[in-house]
Amino acid sequence: MHRTVNVLFYVSKPVFNLFEVEEFPHFDKSNSSFLRRNLLINQFEVVSTLDLPVKITALFHQFDISAEGLDELQRFENLEIVFYEEGNQNQIIREILEDTDEAQNLIIAVNPLVMGLKPQDYVEMVKQVELEDETTFLIRSQNGYLSAVAFNYMESKQSDLLLNILKPYDKLLHQILMLNSRPITGGFAGTVVKSTKDFKLLYEYLSAKESIPACSFMMHDRFTELFVEYKELL
Repeated sequence: MHRTVNVLFYVSKPVFNLFEVEEFPHFDKSNSSFLRRNLLINQFEVVSTLDLPVKITALFHQFDISAEGLDELQRFENLEIVFYEEGNQNQIIREILEDTDEAQNLIIAVNPLVMGLKPQDYVEMVKQVELEDETTFLIRSQNGYLSAVAFNYMESKQSDLLLNILKPYDKLLHQILMLNSRPITGGFAGTVVKSTKDFKLLYEYLSAKESIPACSFMMHDRFTELFVEYKELL
């Protein structure tokens, strides 16, 4: 029987609050929020299809409390939302890691801006960290970031890595190598959408048949709205 997997999304800035969201390059605030929250929701959908005991934990900035759009997340029965105050996120992540370890569960931390992780990617992560040895399993994005990282144990240095999950992979490599575990690289999957160049990569990916397992038709339609709105960036 598989161990329960806690899939963690740490969102370092407001994404639902239209007044506080950081603008994506060349986007207005409304569409910046639309892009980022749908990248998240898409991953929630993918995780929810897994034939595994799964819990999703999403850490949102306190400015997102009561923001418009949060109500859609109620459709994910296995999702727990935690709001953090600025400066307190490290402590909350450590508590989540400790609770997960105490329950002898596995943890997968996912880049909140990733598109392209498929159910089999999550299954492979779980397979690799169900080993007895202390293991860190990494999936890199196609464009130089960390798509996801999985652990089967807990140490304090993991929280520092998760706090910086949006940084380029090369910037995180030192932190990864400092962990007291066996690192395993699982190849490349997904694109992390941080720039207009990444937005074009997102368009190209969702235009290909290979994206079908990674994005539902409903979510595909939402991203298509953005592609139409910002066709000059493609």
